[in-house]
Amino acid sequence: MTVQQAVRGYIGDIEQPDLGAFIWQFGMPLLLVAWLREDYRRSHYWPCFEYDFFAFTAWPVVFPHYLFHTRGIRGVGVFLGFFGLFFVPRFVMVLVHVLSH
Repeated sequence: MTVQQAVRGYIGDIEQPDLGAFIWQFGMPLLLVAWLREDYRRSHYWPCFEYDFFAFTAWPVVFPHYLFHTRGIRGVGVFLGFFGLFFVPRFVMVLVHVLSH
């Protein structure tokens, strides 16, 4: 996704939405929910019924809460890592666009 966004930034097509960005908007929360599900099975922390859907719809709030609850202050670093992965493609696209034009 990052390479595709870098190519878009080089071409100068940063204003138009595309299928890759649309998939990334829903794909990243789905990956987070899949990781979350495996993690709470491993840690034996069962948050609540339908936690997966709740995490998918409100991941910027639910995910840091879960990480802080299960890992303490280390969870903040894990969240920042996942959050960074979510925004790296867009950042690279804008950076390549600025540098190439």
